[in-house]
Amino acid sequence: MNLLEGYIKDIHSSEGISLVVIDTNEGNLSTLVFDTPESNDYLKVGNKIRLLFKETEVAVAKGEVSNVSHQNILDGVVEDISLGEVVAYLKIKLKTTSIGSVITRKSFDRLDIKKGDRIKAIIKSTEISLEKV
Repeated sequence: MNLLEGYIKDIHSSEGISLVVIDTNEGNLSTLVFDTPESNDYLKVGNKIRLLFKETEVAVAKGEVSNVSHQNILDGVVEDISLGEVVAYLKIKLKTTSIGSVITRKSFDRLDIKKGDRIKAIIKSTEISLEKV
C-alpha cells in the first residue's frame, strides 16, 4: 500500500460527494470521497491527512501525458524493478519519497522501462482513500 501525507487544500462538495485537493510534498493530489464537510469532521481545509492507494492503482507513462482524464500525475524516476512472468513491480522515486506500481509484464516490455527512466505515475482520483491523522 502506498502512503503519502499532506494537508487538505480545497474541497468542492455537491450531492453528498466531495472532490478533495490535498497538498503533499509530491504536489497536489485529488480524490473523490462520499462525504462532505457537513457529514464528516475530518474534511476541513488545513487538516492533516493520509492518502492511501494500492500499487495496482498506479499506472505509468513514459514521455508527456496529455488529454487524459486523470488529475493525479506525478513525475518520478524508476528506482527499482522486480520482474515476474505476468507482472512487473516498479519502485518510483518522487520528489521526497517513493511509491510502488504494479503493471503487466506486457506493458512493461512495450514501454521498454529501465532503471533510471523518467516516468509519470498516474493515480485515478477515485482510487485514493483518505485517513485522518
